[in-house]
Amino acid sequence: MKKNRQTSRHNSQRTRLFLETLESRRLLAADLILFQNPIEPLDVNLDRHISPGDALAIINELNSPRTEVATVGNLLDTSGDNILAPGDALGIINTLNNPEQDSVFTHLYESRDYLNFHTDSIPTDALGVARQFTELIDDYEAATDAIYASLKSFTGYSLENSVELQQMYAQIEEVSYVSFDALQRNLQSLGPEIRAVSVETFGNTADEHGTDVETPYEFEPDDYDDPADGLPDLFEELGQGLEDVEVPEYGDVIDNYDDIYQTYEHSDYDLDVFVIDSIDVSEYEDFVLHGGNPDDLLDSFHNG
Repeated sequence: MKKNRQTSRHNSQRTRLFLETLESRRLLAADLILFQNPIEPLDVNLDRHISPGDALAIINELNSPRTEVATVGNLLDTSGDNILAPGDALGIINTLNNPEQDSVFTHLYESRDYLNFHTDSIPTDALGVARQFTELIDDYEAATDAIYASLKSFTGYSLENSVELQQMYAQIEEVSYVSFDALQRNLQSLGPEIRAVSVETFGNTADEHGTDVETPYEFEPDDYDDPADGLPDLFEELGQGLEDVEVPEYGDVIDNYDDIYQTYEHSDYDLDVFVIDSIDVSEYEDFVLHGGNPDDLLDSFHNG
């Protein structure tokens, strides 16, 4: 026990000294043009996972800041304060050292997959709402895939035309908010129907809560040999979880967000198609974002 305390104290001293070293280098990297992953801020390298590699990308930049940066590169600003600092890496480290239970999204995807794989086991009365739920999660996943693909392209854009770069990032950020907002609103509207099916079709008690109210998503697909046996628990947990869905407010983040969302809401697009169309760039925009000079392009048109 004594040895463990000594080891722990030694590690904490090393961590403190290391972070102080990083702090001294903060100003050297402060002039970087920084961006944040709008879907998962801690996923710096866009590999869809929070890992030590994300923290390492920030630490490397702090210890050896690039004096000449040609492209956007990793999205290093995990805190969203537009300053590269040890706190950006520390947020990732704290998350890795203190892992919480799986995110709500993990359980929503698991629920979708369970319903898709076992469609034949779903009672007729529950089939309609099950299909609505799976289509909703499918649309959100497809939209997220499109946003990640756009973000990966964005990391290769030149920093030379900063105005166009900021506009492109704002466009990606806006559709990220629309995507998440649409998911929350649709889950919220689907909640009463899911709860009704949970009670009427599977015999669950309307006011009954799971064993852990703070973490309602505890459904484990592997716990059931017969898929039909898992459906009552799955619908009960979905019903309870959707009671807590809150639609976020983005008006204080993006001034014209309400107008942007209504553009989507009043269109005939599915969420994923709306996102893809919203973040698609023209040949001219792509030329500029890769460092092309608009004046040179206009001169070549004139001379031609």
